Amino acid sequence: MAPIDLGIGFEELERLARPPLFPDGSYEFMIEKVDDSPVQQSQRPQWRFQLKPINRPDLETDSKYKGRSVFYYAQLPWIDPDTKAWDYSNTFSLVAIINGTGMQVQGTSLPDKEVFQGRTGVMKLGHRTRKGTESDPEPTIDQSVAIVTKRKGGGTVA
Repeated sequence: MAPIDLGIGFEELERLARPPLFPDGSYEFMIEKVDDSPVQQSQRPQWRFQLKPINRPDLETDSKYKGRSVFYYAQLPWIDPDTKAWDYSNTFSLVAIINGTGMQVQGTSLPDKEVFQGRTGVMKLGHRTRKGTESDPEPTIDQSVAIVTKRKGGGTVA
């Protein structure tokens, strides 16, 4: 079988294949989908929220952003298998998405993840640089996502 000519080096192909990042700023969003996405190392339960920017005609007409979403990860409380105790650490993202979409949670149970679909809120998008790894020393620029929530005492926090 003959090799296929890419026309460019593979490193350049990888760079071009990355989807464009949204410009920094505040965006209204709608939750399109919520999936289970356990934390890789610990298998701690985590939900992955697919957030679609809405009410932004500039994005809807620009082909590089049309139909694109960002992902937001929220770890769930769990019983740590090593300590056999409830672990509530790293749950800020979960609290932020609940408060940021105006959901009301009663008692000690969360609603099923499908209840989140279609809910709306505001997010702030930015860029962050991740250090390279031993196998891939090149730094990577990723999208950062912060959910805007209303504080109980007034004001907002992102």
